[in-house]
Amino acid sequence: MKKFEHLFFDLDGVIYLGNKPIERAASSIKLLSENGFKIYFVTNNATKSRSQIAQKLRGFKIKANKNQIISSAFAAAQLAKKLNFSEAFVIGEDGLKKELLLAGLKVSSKPKFDKKAVLVSGLDRNFNYNQLKIGLRLILSGSKWIACNLDPTYPVEDGIDPGAGSLAGALAFGAGKISKDGLLIPTYPDYVVGKPNKNLLSDFLKENNIKNALYVGDRIDIDVLFAKNLAIKSALVLSGISKKSDISFYKKHYNISPDFVFDSIADLTKYLID
Repeated sequence: MKKFEHLFFDLDGVIYLGNKPIERAASSIKLLSENGFKIYFVTNNATKSRSQIAQKLRGFKIKANKNQIISSAFAAAQLAKKLNFSEAFVIGEDGLKKELLLAGLKVSSKPKFDKKAVLVSGLDRNFNYNQLKIGLRLILSGSKWIACNLDPTYPVEDGIDPGAGSLAGALAFGAGKISKDGLLIPTYPDYVVGKPNKNLLSDFLKENNIKNALYVGDRIDIDVLFAKNLAIKSALVLSGISKKSDISFYKKHYNISPDFVFDSIADLTKYLID
């Protein structure tokens, strides 16, 4: 009997780093699939649509289709649709805009400053002052703000880059207020759809009656916490952000610890099929 039937993998730091695949990631996914495991990919990265993510994975020789992918861009678009917004101003890249368009929203660079428009923020590697200005004015006018995620950083081939949370931080502090002690108190998004918010995956688990699941990620503060919030098991791989030295820190100070720890997806695979 398998230890788990359904495997949910983070992407950045688990399957690839930027445009470089993690060593033996493709062969590991192939081997797991051949051994009957159901494979899914869950990502906070909102720069690509689900179809674009599937295409990137196939470029790494990993079989994938958009129905295997749960992304914060897709979740943000579906939430905006559910809340009956008709227009979105996007701080984000092409993939996020595509998901919003597919959900039936108009993506505008000059939104109306009213409650029919929604601000949607993700990672935008061409983020500029004008975007910050428009986003700030939308918040101050009473528009709702959907953040795809608040990841402060993400791993790439040559190190660590600022994540969507860094950009959201600029908006949060821009719309903030000064306390009586002279401290700047940020204004947080109305909705955050990405990990560690369990809503990114909870409905999918319920709809498909999935119980025997393992979530695999590279961050204790996001991925392991996400699995804990979902009440499923977690595996930390040390090929991305979190290091072995972080495990005791998070266990002591936040009572968060992974159920399993592996150096990489290849070591996880060996454990699962032995």
